[in-house]
Amino acid sequence: MLIGGVEAGGTKFNCAIYDDKLGRVRHSIRIETTTPKETVDRIFNWFELATNKLGPIDAIGLGIFGPLDIDSKSDTFGSIGVTSKISWSNINIATQFFDKFKVPLGFNTDVNSAALGEIHYGDNKNIETLLYVTIGTGIGVSVIHKKNVLFKSSHMEIGHMLLPGQNDKSIGSCLYHKNCWEGFCSGRAIELSSGLKPSEIPRNSLIWEKVIQYTSVAIYNLILSFSPDKIIIAGGVKNMGYGGDSLFIRRLYDRVNFYNEQYSNQLLNRDMIQLPSLSDKSGIYGAFYMGKRAHAVSSVSKIQCIAS
Repeated sequence: MLIGGVEAGGTKFNCAIYDDKLGRVRHSIRIETTTPKETVDRIFNWFELATNKLGPIDAIGLGIFGPLDIDSKSDTFGSIGVTSKISWSNINIATQFFDKFKVPLGFNTDVNSAALGEIHYGDNKNIETLLYVTIGTGIGVSVIHKKNVLFKSSHMEIGHMLLPGQNDKSIGSCLYHKNCWEGFCSGRAIELSSGLKPSEIPRNSLIWEKVIQYTSVAIYNLILSFSPDKIIIAGGVKNMGYGGDSLFIRRLYDRVNFYNEQYSNQLLNRDMIQLPSLSDKSGIYGAFYMGKRAHAVSSVSKIQCIAS
């Protein structure tokens, strides 16, 4: 079975075709996110060229940036909501792909897709409660419990968690809140406040101290709320410019552990906070899983939100 997979992000769309029998990716491409029509046209052209060589796909999976309507009873099921990428607001990518390929289609948010990829294809198959956190253009969080996405008709907006002031007078970049996690720590927020892309900021900059401080508070709140067995930190911001993602994880663990010791007088498991086992491929493998699952649960070609 050939499964088409798309990880749709605010910066790029990763597209691939996965051969389920061989257990490997046959073709892949990265397409920059521009206008909806230009981006989707380029994706469809690529799939047409790829399937001319490989044969038709049997299913397709989409991980789509949010906010995303995943309520199957909604009139806007599959549509992106109001987003900072204005031209993409109210665009229904799921319907466009289904109309094009006419095969079973499974979709969910990009962060839920990445979490499903880690659970089903990564090193986390035996994890009972997994938190997947992506800190990139925006901030997204997925909670997987016993291989199921925690919410099936709506998704969390934890990136807009309000945070206490950290002894500074900063105002976040979020259009809706002056002090939310995404407004302080997302790639967009860092670029707006510093004038530099996160990849251009030296590892010893005070900006990273601020990002880790705010993020550690948010992560500790999530630990208290969901008691996860593991937390995965993904997204480009964790690279700390050229400082390296391992340094970010170590500093984040130390700060979160400081809060935990104050409350429980116990050390957190050193392996609790980790990088994705699939590196930057978690989202696309989650898309493969959702396409395969959509094909398995229904013999009729239709659009489905896949959450387990």
